[in-house]
Amino acid sequence: MQNLAIVVCICSILSAVVTSETEDRNVNYDAFYDAFIGMSTAITQVIGTNSETDHLRFTQTLDHFNNLSKETWEQHYAINEDYRIPDGPAILFLTAQYSSPSELIKDKKYPVVEYAKRLNATLFMLEHRYFGSSQPFS
Repeated sequence: MQNLAIVVCICSILSAVVTSETEDRNVNYDAFYDAFIGMSTAITQVIGTNSETDHLRFTQTLDHFNNLSKETWEQHYAINEDYRIPDGPAILFLTAQYSSPSELIKDKKYPVVEYAKRLNATLFMLEHRYFGSSQPFS
């Protein structure tokens, strides 16, 4: 879970930098590449991959603040490896109110997909736990 928090923080910083990029200015992404190296592997080991499946899911702990609780639920996610390079960065995007990460993950008009293309990154989209089919309390 610590790796997930690191990825989210880095994605926030990356989003701000890429959004501020202009045609006249080249941004050096080496620092971001260094920060992301290994993250894709760490996330893949936790959730597994299956790019051919539309509705990917992994078992998530229900209550992260109660170590005694063993309750779990299924959280949906999607992976786009179209722009991935070996040892390249990983981007984790939380879809907020959007209920189907598998529909958004390939949409080239979506800004985070453009970021993945520019950075040659693996893009992970994680469905929010209270939207779509990722409902821990059903």
